[in-house]
Amino acid sequence: MKRHAAGRSVSLGEAASELLRRALRAQCPTADVNGLRVFDPGPASALVRAEAIERLLDEELR
Repeated sequence: MKRHAAGRSVSLGEAASELLRRALRAQCPTADVNGLRVFDPGPASALVRAEAIERLLDEELR
């Protein structure tokens, strides 16, 4: 988030608002599973492993 804000020369709050507005407008593929609407990226989507998420979180916290 900090990099996103710095790269656009905006405050952290403005960057967060921009990203949230974009996320709310985005069309997301979903499926109904046992009466619950869930995210369904489809078979062509890449799998994100826990190691990659941990690495990104570590980078963000630096």
